Amino acid sequence: MSRLHIWTSDRGILDLGYLNYSCNWGTHIALLYDQDSDLLDFLLGVLHAGVITKDRICCLLPASIEQPFLDAYAEKYPDELAFLKEPDFFQLSQDEHTSSFFKSNDLLAMSDLIDSLYYESQIDTPRAVRFVLDIQQVLKEAVTPRDLAEIIFRINLAVCSKDWLQISLYDLRLIPATHLMSALEQNRFVFRKNKLVQNSLYCL
Repeated sequence: MSRLHIWTSDRGILDLGYLNYSCNWGTHIALLYDQDSDLLDFLLGVLHAGVITKDRICCLLPASIEQPFLDAYAEKYPDELAFLKEPDFFQLSQDEHTSSFFKSNDLLAMSDLIDSLYYESQIDTPRAVRFVLDIQQVLKEAVTPRDLAEIIFRINLAVCSKDWLQISLYDLRLIPATHLMSALEQNRFVFRKNKLVQNSLYCL
């Protein structure tokens, strides 16, 4: 099956790892889902593509999906399982530094975190970054819709100049409608129902 490329930036091309899509680095994609099985299929594809190319992978996943993801990955890709045990390559949400990602009153710290994660990965052998962020973890900090929009805007600004793929997860069963609408105004690209599309709600 031929690859379907969605041009998302001027940076290099990457295999998204899901449904034969490719896009460009420096991209932030919102994944909208309402079934854990859909999320799991997406994560297995996107993160395995990162394993194959030896990208740095950071995952702040819903707690309910972490172990099912690891179990499903071990069953589907047993030969690559060792990669997930290398902390320099793969990190789950237990990383002690990730809490600063959610401080809407200290957006500079969030930008610094993105920079440090990226430039640490370039020290020995340059590696791209695939970062998965569960938006529900951000909402635990009781941010307003406007705060959330500002956080996403800052993420966009930080990753657009880097070999970085940002995936933000929106569980439609949980996120309040006002937060979702504010967030979507800052997300140029959206994955929904197996399609990667340019978001008509996006505000430049």
